Amino acid sequence: MNDTDMRALAQARATLEQPGFAAKLIEYAGTPVAFGSGFVPDKIKTQAMALAKTSLIKAVNVAVSTMSGKATTKTSNFTHKFAAAASGAVAGFAGFSALAAELPFTTGVILRSIADIARSQGEDLSQAETRLACLEVFALGSGNTDDPTRDLSYWAVRASLAKSMQNALGIMANSSVIDQTAPAVLAFISKIAARFGIVVGEKAAAQMVPILGAIGGATVNTLFMDHFQNLARAHFTIRRLERIYGTEVVKTAYTAQNPTA
Repeated sequence: MNDTDMRALAQARATLEQPGFAAKLIEYAGTPVAFGSGFVPDKIKTQAMALAKTSLIKAVNVAVSTMSGKATTKTSNFTHKFAAAASGAVAGFAGFSALAAELPFTTGVILRSIADIARSQGEDLSQAETRLACLEVFALGSGNTDDPTRDLSYWAVRASLAKSMQNALGIMANSSVIDQTAPAVLAFISKIAARFGIVVGEKAAAQMVPILGAIGGATVNTLFMDHFQNLARAHFTIRRLERIYGTEVVKTAYTAQNPTA
């Protein structure tokens, strides 16, 4: 692997190994609130998981259906951040009910941005496998807390999704459209929602913390979008390098930089 690609891999690894969304909220707000699983009320966690799944199902085809599959190195990161911020500003901090109305739209915007980044890294959006890889991003980078599901490394997360992803691809044949009603696709989305729901719960809980609530829904949504844009850039950088060098070479180089991965 040449020096340029090694640097790209190191940057991707640094992004994927950094603390998760809650830590970014804490850093921004300057408060040492503990965003462990004990912080988010059980009721919010349960509702967040269900809402995460619903939002992903609604977004899965609509988000990328109008995007050109033509390769381009340009992305519209700012436009997508602005749309997410506007959604957060409109929803305000009216509690979980506001999140239930806002999250499906925001998830769609995030997924569209993820697809935009994927395309900039040479991915073909007309391919079903690429669209499912875009969904994978929602399962990445939760960060380390006392929740045992957070202990999975980047490669472990991909491995945990591999079989359900192949099952979903198996029923899609040559179609790029994802049938979100198919059991295999629902199983794949459910696995992703289990991890995405954790971050959604943190987002909801943040709206109940006075210091974080003061920064406004627009800012929380901007941080939310930024979090997944960074993960997408790292994920699709690694996939680009895999196409060049092969998965095992890339994985070996990644784990050599981070022996615990």
